[in-house]
Amino acid sequence: MELREYLGRLDIVFPMNKKLTIPKNFREVYLARQGCEMKELFLKVEESQSGSFLGFYENEGDKTEKYLLNKTSKIYLPSKIVNELGLKERATFLGVGNHFELWNTMRALDFFNKTSLLYEEMIRGVV
Repeated sequence: MELREYLGRLDIVFPMNKKLTIPKNFREVYLARQGCEMKELFLKVEESQSGSFLGFYENEGDKTEKYLLNKTSKIYLPSKIVNELGLKERATFLGVGNHFELWNTMRALDFFNKTSLLYEEMIRGVV
């Protein structure tokens, strides 16, 4: 099981125009940890046992796409990504280690339920 350092969670109303504002508290923690200006982010759709989510990274990595943020920290998400993630009215930001993620809220809840059960089983020695 992958160890993940969670730095925070924020449920948001997903904007109909797909112009997503990176929440201030995530920008501040991210900037403090990375020691950089947030002018661009590298995004990658990733898979989990509960479905896909979108990872936001400072550095270019394998299969990431570069996106520029405007002065108000908004980023436009293409319809293809929005549809793949199943984003409709609500979404969840998660701060994880040196990056953050955007999840469909139901998938995030399912992921937490599955991983917390697995963690409890590991502690009891079931797995």
